[in-house]
Amino acid sequence: MLTQVFDLSRYAFSVEAIPTLVTAILVLVLAGAVLVRERGSPVSGSVFLIALSFAWWQVAFSCMR
Repeated sequence: MLTQVFDLSRYAFSVEAIPTLVTAILVLVLAGAVLVRERGSPVSGSVFLIALSFAWWQVAFSCMR
């Protein structure tokens, strides 16, 4: 079963995946801006980690479409 999941020939590009990928990129850019602007703040690190996990989820969701 795992070989079927990791077989790239079972996946195809879909236009429906573009909005979620764009959202993931924008969230990462925003999180990076917060991290740079609020250097040294423990809250900025937390915001970045939350945004990173959200972006990772969005990319994974885009791959399923």
